[in-house]
This record gives sequence, structure tokens and C-alpha cells, in this order.
Amino acid sequence: MTSISWGWKRTILAIFCLAASTVYGQDISGADAQSDDAQAAVAGPMLDASLPDARDLGFDSALETVFPMTPDMVRRFRGAFDDNEKAVFERPYPKTLDDAALVTLEPGEEPIELRVAPGIASVIGIYDATGRPWPVRQYVLGDNKNFEVAQLGETASAIVVSPLARVGWTNLVMALAGEESPLVAKIVIDSHKAHFKQTVQIMKAGPNAVDLALADTDRLPSPGDRQMIATLMGADISGNATPVPVSGVDALAWAVGEQLYVRSQHALLSPPYWSSLAGPGGVQAYRLDMHPALLFSVDGRVIQAILDLP
Repeated sequence: MTSISWGWKRTILAIFCLAASTVYGQDISGADAQSDDAQAAVAGPMLDASLPDARDLGFDSALETVFPMTPDMVRRFRGAFDDNEKAVFERPYPKTLDDAALVTLEPGEEPIELRVAPGIASVIGIYDATGRPWPVRQYVLGDNKNFEVAQLGETASAIVVSPLARVGWTNLVMALAGEESPLVAKIVIDSHKAHFKQTVQIMKAGPNAVDLALADTDRLPSPGDRQMIATLMGADISGNATPVPVSGVDALAWAVGEQLYVRSQHALLSPPYWSSLAGPGGVQAYRLDMHPALLFSVDGRVIQAILDLP
């Protein structure tokens, strides 16, 4: 085999490298040009401000998913929801009852009646004939499912009743301290009128009585004497009662027929009266004949009151 000299080898290798660099150089520069054109084609739309960014599209989609309603729709929806809540739960404000009942605890006596309304706590206050609180030793409620009862303090004289239903009735039995006969109350749910407070006065002296003369049964009114109860409460005075101005003593008076009804925190000394009733806070009511002047005991002094009779 004919050997090729080293000089020829170097010449052939140089020619080959030159040819290869020419071919591949053209291909590489062409590919680079094509790549630059492709990148420009892709980058062009992304940099075009007239086309939405993919991130903006995703953000808007997330907002619509989390908040499908516009703020105006939310306000309208909330207003409709509030209107429906009011329609379901609103109720007329019941007429307020604040009166008293006279009780003898005698056999056959009708139970007192307490009217209650949903959402309102009604209280029964129990007092003796001298106006002193009569503690409740124990109580039993007939319906624990639709009514709730609480005593305002241990052995207190006040019982709070709240209905848990919109209709119905039950009874409440209360054992008074030192008294064998229980006090019974009928409790009726009434959405139109309700007792906010009812004063129950037992026509006898209780364990806290301090002035037994006030419990004199000969001078106590009958349980059905509504005018005496109204005079003691200073409210619900009958329509045929005429107010009588009183001067000289802090007192109120009404004329009913030939009878005079007087309410005061001061003890009436003269003239003699037919009946009297003591209430909470030292308030006393009297029924007597018509007189133009009354004598009261005020802080240990005898004070005259003048009445302007009709």
C-alpha cells in the first residue's frame, strides 16, 4: 500500500475542515435565524397589550367562582333575606298588663291567671295583707317543655315565667313559707296581651308581717273589690271614678259614688275607714265615706290633707 506523506495528510485534513465549517456554518446560522423568527412570533402576541394576559383570565375566573354575585346583587339578596326574617319572626307588641289579685287561699277559690307572651318574662310578686313579701318555699310547674320558671333568689317572693311556645297553657303551684294551702296560678300564652308584672296579695299576715293591725280581716277588702286593687296599684282606675285633688299630703284620691278611695304611703288616722289594703313599698289604700279633710301620720307628726270634693 502506497504510503501518503505527512504533508499530503495535512493538506487533505485542512480541505475537509474548511468544507465542513462552510456547510455547518450555513446550517447553524439558518437555524438561529429560524429560532429567532419563532421566538418573535411567540413573543409578539404576549407583548401585545390588546390581548388579555393568561394570569388576568385566571384571576377573573377565580373571582367569579368565589363571588358569583355582584355587590349590587348581594345588597338586594340581603334586603330580601331581612324582609323574609321579619315576616317570619315579627309579632305585634302585646298590651301591657300590670295589675294585682287578692287571694284568700280558701278552698274552692279560683286560681289567679297570669297571661304571658313569647319573648317576654312575666313576674309574679307575692305579698301578705300587710304589704310584706311572702317567700315561696317550693314551686311545681305543670308543663316544663313549653314553659320556663325561675325564682328570683332562694326563698324569694317573686317568680318569673317565660313561655317557650306560641300557644298553650299550664298551671303553677307555689308553696308559701309557713302556709299549708298552696297558691295556684293558671298560666296562659297570649300574643295580644301579657302581664309584665302581677302582684298577688294574700289576705292574711305572712311570716314577715310587721304591723298585724293591717291584717285585720274586718277591714280587709273582699277579693273581688277591683276598685281597691286599682287604688293600691294606682292604675286601671274604673271609668266611673272621679279624681279628687289632695293638698297638704302626698296622696291620691278618687270618688266613686258616695265612697272615697285614697292611696298614700302615710297612715290614715282620721276619719274612720271601711277597709284598707297595704301593698309593696309601704303603699296603702283606703275606702271611706266622703270627707273634705283627712288626718295622716307623716314622720311622727299629724298632718291635715284637704280634699277638693266634686
